[in-house]
Amino acid sequence: MSRRILSVPHHMFEVEGRVFWVDAHFPPYLSEKFRVSALIRAEVGERPEGEVLSVAISPQELLELFRSLRKSVEEDLRSVRSERAKKMGRWSLARILLIPRGHSRKIAEDEVLAKRERELRMSLEILKKVSKSGHLGKTGYLNLTVEEQRPADPVYSELLEVDEGFKKRFLELIQ
Repeated sequence: MSRRILSVPHHMFEVEGRVFWVDAHFPPYLSEKFRVSALIRAEVGERPEGEVLSVAISPQELLELFRSLRKSVEEDLRSVRSERAKKMGRWSLARILLIPRGHSRKIAEDEVLAKRERELRMSLEILKKVSKSGHLGKTGYLNLTVEEQRPADPVYSELLEVDEGFKKRFLELIQ
């Protein structure tokens, strides 16, 4: 079993008296930028224990990203909600008219939209808070264990599954 440790740099921020850490390597590589909200942690270590990844985004660029993403996530969320309502409205009418075709396909389509809506809604709530933050000038490290070409951390593992940009960068790093 192949095992490595990647030390992912994180910038320290403060909001409403609470300290949090934001990944300083992967955000520029995300296909869906709103997923940067998944790369925020309450704690990281002070010292790297493995291969140290480069800082790919400055604290100021992260703050600007948080602020700009907030508006685009709000727009995307409105769009997804509207699309779900429109599709489900049409589907409800079809069910009333006793047209039994396509039920499982409609449910599968709605699940995709529902998952995106949940992801956007959670991201928006996080972005609302962190867009008011200030950088505290410190860098810490998340020591990410990689086993069999998969991150052991559940957040990074999920990103590997759902975000093509993250997946591409991650696989480049571990080759």
